Amino acid sequence: MLFRKRLLIVLGPVVSTHTRFQHKTTKKTTYLLDQMMGITPHTRLREDVCEQLILETAQSSYQKAGESLKGKDVISRESVMCHVHPLNFEEKTREKGKATGKTMIYQSR
Repeated sequence: MLFRKRLLIVLGPVVSTHTRFQHKTTKKTTYLLDQMMGITPHTRLREDVCEQLILETAQSSYQKAGESLKGKDVISRESVMCHVHPLNFEEKTREKGKATGKTMIYQSR
């Protein structure tokens, strides 16, 4: 059976067609292309895209980070947040009066 998989990389979306293989005795199915490339079944974004989202989020908002990707693909604010929050960033705010009162995000080490 042929299936289409869409993967988003920094240069744009990559759409591939691959075949699902089923082991004769165990009946376990796998996609050999995904296995060779190290792609898990629910992967939609490559690591380079996640890195770009994190860098853009540090400079602006979740929405602008999702819109900053090349091409017509836009990632939702919620999806960007789901990729950024597990990294355990520490949130620090400046004292009022010294800056504009915006929240700054720093990485805790």
